[in-house]
Amino acid sequence: MIDVKVINTIAIGEDRINHAVFRREKGYLKLLNYSYFDFDFNDIDRFKLIAKDLKSFSDRDLFTNITFVARETIKEIFPIKGNPKDVKMYVIEHIKDAYMVELADFYFDYTISSVEDLMVCYAVLFPKKIGEVIFRDLTKEGFKLITAETDCDSYKRGILKLRDENHFLLLHIRRLDSVFMIFKDGVMMLERQVINGFSDLVDGISLQMGITPENAEEHLVNKGLDKMKNGDDEYAIVASVVDRLSMQIQRTLDLYFQTYRGGPPSNIIITGMGVKIPDLDKYISELFALPAFKESFMKLMGTEIDLDFKRLDYLDAMICLGLEE
Repeated sequence: MIDVKVINTIAIGEDRINHAVFRREKGYLKLLNYSYFDFDFNDIDRFKLIAKDLKSFSDRDLFTNITFVARETIKEIFPIKGNPKDVKMYVIEHIKDAYMVELADFYFDYTISSVEDLMVCYAVLFPKKIGEVIFRDLTKEGFKLITAETDCDSYKRGILKLRDENHFLLLHIRRLDSVFMIFKDGVMMLERQVINGFSDLVDGISLQMGITPENAEEHLVNKGLDKMKNGDDEYAIVASVVDRLSMQIQRTLDLYFQTYRGGPPSNIIITGMGVKIPDLDKYISELFALPAFKESFMKLMGTEIDLDFKRLDYLDAMICLGLEE
């Protein structure tokens, strides 16, 4: 096995590619360099130019991990019912019925995990017509691809590194969307991605308070859901906007209860841009009568360079990806 000290991480999102170079230091990462590029899957042939630019920002050895954030990735988690003789065929038929796709058009992989008396399948599909271009162009530039995974795989690695939890709901808020995941015994039981993200909260506050988006973001970050810092009307507006995410938490729990037997998660962990919102954890905890905590993946990384966080939408995913060994 290669002992990789410096790793390139690439996050491929809906309309943007993020790239970071980390040096591994005993379970901790030091950020050495980063870059970002606008990207459009409808213009996939342009990726060869991005690959050249990525190389100019990369470590010379070019060992690389990739995480796919874009919705083009299909992630399906489901319990295996009964006792099928051919598990692989069971999984394939489930995917075909759920998505009406030809598996020959996709990279396809799955894992089966045991949780108490259940068998849970996690299946991933990614379009070959996109993946082949990405892998080909990176390889042409000399990148040595080690791992390709989904953002959920990355977040799972990071949160289990930070917290010793058995049964929890993870809410990861990004600028343009949010991801909800439920874990039990280290197994991902459910995953949902919704369009409500940090920018959606900012836009809602901007509209309802009649202020600029810049001032709305400042209000959300500085006052958030802190009752001591907000007037009654301000608090009500912020709470009503945050409830767009609260509703999605409830829908996630409802889907979980429909799919699996047993009780609710023991707690809710908030990551990503949610850590910037004062008292969001307290508000969510009171709403769902569950302990809620904030946790930052930035704890796993150090750096001496300035970061453009508004362009690094997927830094958290890349940090968690960089921990993969």
